[in-house]
Amino acid sequence: MLDPEYLDRAGDLVAAVYGEIESDMLAHLCRVLLDEGFEAVGQRGLTALNLLAQGQGAALLGFIEAHRSEVNEAVARTVEDAVERGDRDDARRLGVDAPLVASLPGRPRQVAMTAQGIAAILERDNVEMAAGALGLWNRCVAEAVTKVNTGAETAERAVHGAVRRMMREGISTVTYRNAETGRQTVTNRIDVAVRRHVRTQLSQDGMRRTLDVCRAAGARLVEVSSHSGARPSHAKWQGRVYSLDGDVTVDGKRYRDFYRETGYGRVDGLGGANCRHSFGPWLPGTPRMYSQNPDHPSGLPSDEVYRLVHGQRRRERGIRQTKRELAGAKLCYERSGEIGDLTEVLRLQDELRRRQADLREFISGANAKGSAPVLQRAPSREWAGDMPRITLSVSAQSRRRAREALALKEECSKKRLPVYDDGPLGAVARRAYGKYGKEDGYAVVAHGRPDSVILLGSRSDHATLASIIRARKDYEPGTPIRLLACSTGRQDGNAPCVAQRLADELGVDVTAPDGPLWVYSDGTLTIGAEKGHNTGRFITFHPRGQE
Repeated sequence: MLDPEYLDRAGDLVAAVYGEIESDMLAHLCRVLLDEGFEAVGQRGLTALNLLAQGQGAALLGFIEAHRSEVNEAVARTVEDAVERGDRDDARRLGVDAPLVASLPGRPRQVAMTAQGIAAILERDNVEMAAGALGLWNRCVAEAVTKVNTGAETAERAVHGAVRRMMREGISTVTYRNAETGRQTVTNRIDVAVRRHVRTQLSQDGMRRTLDVCRAAGARLVEVSSHSGARPSHAKWQGRVYSLDGDVTVDGKRYRDFYRETGYGRVDGLGGANCRHSFGPWLPGTPRMYSQNPDHPSGLPSDEVYRLVHGQRRRERGIRQTKRELAGAKLCYERSGEIGDLTEVLRLQDELRRRQADLREFISGANAKGSAPVLQRAPSREWAGDMPRITLSVSAQSRRRAREALALKEECSKKRLPVYDDGPLGAVARRAYGKYGKEDGYAVVAHGRPDSVILLGSRSDHATLASIIRARKDYEPGTPIRLLACSTGRQDGNAPCVAQRLADELGVDVTAPDGPLWVYSDGTLTIGAEKGHNTGRFITFHPRGQE
């Protein structure tokens, strides 16, 4: 018998290899998009991008082939360990030496058949995985094209967003389809699907091996394992002893039919999809190993244990997602070298550290609730291939500037209003903000110059301001900007003014003053060298290259 705890982690070794395959696939698709996608997103559109994706099928299958020996080795090690463990437990239950059970006919054949069964399932997963990767590409680039076509983002920004989204979401596969309609009924992340498939195959073949052992030993009673938090349909038959020969009475005690009571062999019964129950031989008079309503060693109720376990799983998924998105952000910075992309890398590094700290605290808190630990750290479930594996060469100065930009972005994004001055300008603008008509655009107030804006005392470029605007919950993408900042609409020399650069970055119209701007508490605005004298004007700048 394989115990529920063992079955729960039985697929980790194989899933880890598939994590590496996923890592390679995602990195390849993202590099293709970064290398060739800007022009397609900005000019040629979705058709060109779909054709670009269709040409990657062979490369994706090539990554699977490159890892085939690792997959085969992981499957072999997993199967051999499971069969050895199952035989050892059955021998202990029968009161015989483990080598005796191991020597029973059929073991080599069982090992080979189980490995072949897992390999056949994984071949289907391989095809679904490649298709899932291309489906992910199609969803992400379609969103990018829409953003560019509606003027919500520039081509570069949209592609970078698509890269991070592809990495964050990861590859999913269709695990089950309706046989009659062909519709997908369950979709899982590839690592989840692989774990489930390996677990189910090991469980089912392990139980067939146990039936062979029972037959050879003449044992006709079996004990079914149990675990806390079992689904109700399984909880009713777990932890009991049943007969393999129909209903029988032994030593005055009635034992019900194993097959009828447990639904063994059905998808919703013992050993069915994602079931962690198993069974082993039981001899009358020997100790029982399981109970029908098992208490967790911690003493906590089953529903509380279930909640805590799934809380850990949710946090582990978040860590994997953040690792993948961080890898995508690194790819973007590797291509652009821009401070804005480096800021995104640092933000995700901080988020990863926060998520890991939160998981540690959650496990510690959960284990303090009962008389015994409930949870334990499972590094294999935080493994993402392991992403990120991209090493960046970043100067101390660039890292410092990115850190400053990140801190400024976070501080500005938390402001109730997009008024980025804590002095007299900010005090007046906050009182008058509601009087700036929304029909004229999303108003942003700050001190400014032709080439930059002053955000909370920090001189910043158009990219920093754009990232702050995007991060604000009160800004709807695609809304024109009204930049209420002195001289930000004036061009000095040949260099575009900051308003023009902001329009290019956001992909929207930006209206800004061509000289000093004066704001008043009643909402009035004047442009000119002297207060109260309106000698200047507002100029509207359109995104370049998007006509």
